[in-house]
Amino acid sequence: MPPPQKIPGVRPFKQRKSLAIRQEEVAGIRAKFPNKIPVVVERYPRETFLPLLDKTKFLVPQELTMTQFLSIIR
Repeated sequence: MPPPQKIPGVRPFKQRKSLAIRQEEVAGIRAKFPNKIPVVVERYPRETFLPLLDKTKFLVPQELTMTQFLSIIR
């Protein structure tokens, strides 16, 4: 198995934004889109086979199942 690839300059979402900023963003999004759930999806840092996602933040309708969501991000 090849060694895990590190992506220079890419920090996890939690390290890029403080808790207070994340909570503020979620409150604004929930007020603007009450029927949607903000979701952050990131690749595991040691993952070597999956490609990087174009974006990490998604607004997901409440009625969307996990299977449907997985097909969207793939």
